[in-house]
Amino acid sequence: MTDPLYNNQRWVERFLIKAKQKRKQEMSNFITGLIRTYVPIIVGAIVAWATSVGLELDGETQAGLIVGLTGLLQAGYYLLIRWLETKYPRIGVLLGKATQPEYK
Repeated sequence: MTDPLYNNQRWVERFLIKAKQKRKQEMSNFITGLIRTYVPIIVGAIVAWATSVGLELDGETQAGLIVGLTGLLQAGYYLLIRWLETKYPRIGVLLGKATQPEYK
């Protein structure tokens, strides 16, 4: 005869294991999303700064140029990589991680 208390304990253990696996997957998706968001921002900032090096501009104009270029470059970089990723999925690594987050 099976002990009902034992069955309840097994059910609770299985429930907790599934909940833990779900949280782990959600955290993984969260981190993947952050990586794939911030890599284009960093790339855009670095390329914008590198573009402005050597230009003879006053500080205010140079700062405005860097800010404007950063936004344009990060958007362009992200769009280009996402478009290429539809044809070549492995190129997603250029966004920091080749896998896309799965949101439910």
